[in-house]
Amino acid sequence: MNKVLSLNGVWSMHWCDIGEGTPQTAALLPSLPYTVPGDVHTPLIDAGLIPEPLYGLNSLDCHWVEEKEFWCERVFTLAKEDIAPRMLLTFGGLDCTADVYLNGEHIGSHNNAFVEVEWDVAGNLHAGENRLWVRIDQGLREAQTHPLERMDMMWNNDQPWRSWMRKPQYVYSWDWTIWLASLGIWQDVTLKAVWGAALTDLYALCPAAQSVALVPVGLTRFRDGLTPVQPFTKETAQAVLQIADRFQEKALNELGTRFVFPSDE
Repeated sequence: MNKVLSLNGVWSMHWCDIGEGTPQTAALLPSLPYTVPGDVHTPLIDAGLIPEPLYGLNSLDCHWVEEKEFWCERVFTLAKEDIAPRMLLTFGGLDCTADVYLNGEHIGSHNNAFVEVEWDVAGNLHAGENRLWVRIDQGLREAQTHPLERMDMMWNNDQPWRSWMRKPQYVYSWDWTIWLASLGIWQDVTLKAVWGAALTDLYALCPAAQSVALVPVGLTRFRDGLTPVQPFTKETAQAVLQIADRFQEKALNELGTRFVFPSDE
């Protein structure tokens, strides 16, 4: 049985110069409500700290946002029975360079706005109040740590570092605005409690396990005294196929094979 807790909604957002914040000091920084999923520009606009960037040349007055890191905080409560052997914290999209902290512990880092990231945080959770921090910046500082040899051959050689940034490139001057670097938690955030086996268990056995078949099993009425089994409905079967589709895409990118194959008896 799995249970999913959405961590979307209103977070708090703090900011400082890149490299100056910590999980211990972030709460002391300037703060605004921040709706996830979303970008950091929207609350800044609502608070009157930056002008509407899509009007005229206003985006030029928003460049200071790119020079900041944002500390995004979400506090949530769990009961003891909510904590399973595995607790999967998933970010559907972080734009772009991010560090994730849970209850003061560094969970991991991520640097790709296009790819979701997931960590098992069962060992970092406890019954009661839990505090999640995401430190995030637009990705420039990390990109500048990479070599730039031969980048002068690119068409945008005045901004060679952009080749190392896994984020939308249209934010660096396009027909919709002069320049507005995206930044924020732009996709769903979830915490999934997993009590049973999961596809990821078998995926971890690659290449010893080369494929997995998802096979429907017929149930009879002769099940007295046996472990209860929840039959699938049309809706839950469709949900399983959607999970398989997403897992196939992940496996194809990482392994060159779809790995998971919906099948018949």
